[in-house]
Amino acid sequence: MIRAGSLSTLSMRGLAAAVGASAMTAYRYYPDKHALIADVREEVWRQFAACLDRATAGISGAEDRFRRACDAYVRFALDREHEFRLLFETDKQETAARPEGSSDAASWTLLTGLVRQLMPDADRDEVLEQAHWIWASLHGMTMLHLSGRLMLGRSLDQLAAKVIEAHLQALRQSAGGRASPVAPLL
Repeated sequence: MIRAGSLSTLSMRGLAAAVGASAMTAYRYYPDKHALIADVREEVWRQFAACLDRATAGISGAEDRFRRACDAYVRFALDREHEFRLLFETDKQETAARPEGSSDAASWTLLTGLVRQLMPDADRDEVLEQAHWIWASLHGMTMLHLSGRLMLGRSLDQLAAKVIEAHLQALRQSAGGRASPVAPLL
């Protein structure tokens, strides 16, 4: 049902009908649709993290691993748009209720780990700042594409490649203590 893009209209009864079960069957496992969606979201986070892990497995160079992880982020969104949207389209209440150790932390841990490898002398704040810049730019450009708003003469693939290289340049410069995180992006 998520892949059909019908999450906003999902109901427990509709779900039961879609799988050929009685209307009350879903309530044996979930108290309401929000609990069901939270469980599905957690599973999609696991799949997303596994996608990023597969993309970087066996790659020895930190820069190549970084490129592969960034590319996998964009590819997951393109190949599985509805699941990707599910990951990020939450309200504040859902975000606050997320259990400790949720699967969404795995992708963030991968990104911060890659930044740490590329900036071995950076302190925690520098790593987090860089990771936030990277995530915000990749996510923003990907969501603009998915929303049909990335239409100013460049494809997502063209922009993604340039943005990834600009981030690598910023990481190299920051690691050498020569520039701010956004210098190459300006």
